[in-house]
Amino acid sequence: MENILKNIEAIRKAKHIKQEVLAAELGIKQSSYSSFITRESDITYSRLLKISAVLGVSVIDLIGWPERYVPVSE
Repeated sequence: MENILKNIEAIRKAKHIKQEVLAAELGIKQSSYSSFITRESDITYSRLLKISAVLGVSVIDLIGWPERYVPVSE
């Protein structure tokens, strides 16, 4: 799980999305988002789905970052 959390942060930073913005898109406070990333609270699969949607990647891509499992269509 730790790698997935690091990947989420790497993708978020690569896309220049602030934690506050991502948290707002998820309908949670920035402090709640931060607690997922620091492993203070568990992250659910449904939350991973929402995060992947906001970041514009698949859940599989969150797991395997920086390798992309799902090819980008041209």
